[in-house]
Amino acid sequence: ILLILVFLMKFQGNVYITGALEGIKVVSVALILVTALQLARSMVKNVFGVVVALTAFLLIVLLEINAVWAIAGSAAAGFLACLFQARGKRGKK
Repeated sequence: ILLILVFLMKFQGNVYITGALEGIKVVSVALILVTALQLARSMVKNVFGVVVALTAFLLIVLLEINAVWAIAGSAAAGFLACLFQARGKRGKK
């Protein structure tokens, strides 16, 4: 990273390098978005998953909570959902 920084400092005022870096930033965002959408399609299979995913997203974006807490909360919600689902199935037998 230090070598990249030294390289970029030499070309800081170069319009072409600045333009190329702006293009790279845009493509990086697009790649992250595509990956997130593909992951969401493969992982979110029911209403509960959609609610948990949207809640985590909104908490991270709007309330700026740390992603680690969103992951921990999502794991806890999934655990509780499985626990209640298992209890419901046991009660019906």
